[in-house]
Amino acid sequence: MKIMRTILTVILAFSTLLCAGGAFDRANAWSCDDYRQAFMEDAYKHSIAITVGNTVSGCLTNTEYGITSGDRGPMYNITTSNNTNVKHRFTVTNDSGEMMNLEIYHKDLEAAEWKYVDYMSINTGFTKSEDFSLKPNGIYFIGLSDGGLNGEFSLRVTEVPYEVVEKNHDYTNWVLISNPSCTEAGLMQRECKNCKQKDTASISALGHKWNEKYTIDRKATYAKKGSKSIHCSVCNAIKEDSVVSLPKLTVKATALPKVSASKKGFIVKWKKGKVISGYQIQYANNKRFKKGKKITIKKKTTVSKKVKKLKARKKYYVRIRTFKTVNGKRYYSKWSKVKTVTTKK
Repeated sequence: MKIMRTILTVILAFSTLLCAGGAFDRANAWSCDDYRQAFMEDAYKHSIAITVGNTVSGCLTNTEYGITSGDRGPMYNITTSNNTNVKHRFTVTNDSGEMMNLEIYHKDLEAAEWKYVDYMSINTGFTKSEDFSLKPNGIYFIGLSDGGLNGEFSLRVTEVPYEVVEKNHDYTNWVLISNPSCTEAGLMQRECKNCKQKDTASISALGHKWNEKYTIDRKATYAKKGSKSIHCSVCNAIKEDSVVSLPKLTVKATALPKVSASKKGFIVKWKKGKVISGYQIQYANNKRFKKGKKITIKKKTTVSKKVKKLKARKKYYVRIRTFKTVNGKRYYSKWSKVKTVTTKK
């Protein structure tokens, strides 16, 4: 029996070398072997399902890659989980008395073909563990073989996490995302070529650049006050505590240098005003101008006025002011100094 087993082993090795073109390649050798394909198809039908994390044990009896005289050796299948972050650790204890081999095949249900994955060898009397990268949600078949009798073994498949090997980041050049302003920081960004991690960096705010001169924010009018302030030359912001109020516009008064008496009246002469619309003369026989009368002169170039039809030898108090008309509304200056005059008979 031992002589027959030796002869079969030599024939198998010779055929393997021929199939692989003279170089030992387990995957190519068995993929071209119709006998092996037939065996794997049979294993697909009769293999024993095992669960990841559980231990199974058995005995190989006079097997050549799972084949016995008219019977099949122990074959197992596992279905991997959907976890993509784990490897599968195969732990085998070999008490067969000879070297034992474990082979892993994947059944591609869509392509309807077997795909060789990997294998491991375990010396007799040893326990060995190896990690294999299996696809998630896959069906894998495990075959055990030895060349001796009463090949006792135990098998356990567990999930182990991948070791994370950190790489140094290899960043691209900085890319400007936003420019800095006077008050807000800008932003730059770069990306790692390996892991796509984004790294950001801020650009300091520029700060305001204040003008030396004031800017008129609101012009003063005859009706309302105006304002001015210090502005930033970049963003036009207003500097804190720099706002100054501008007074309302005023109409410039004119002087009343002379009032001359005339027959039952008087003649008023004044200086020509600037930036005005006209004049207003007021006269009364008391210095408080109670019940005083007003004469409006709308022609701004006029510089004299004769007042008539008054009582003779009567003393009068006279004053004048200018006015400016804006949008139909009159704005007056202050009154001039009061002059007195006594009319003639």
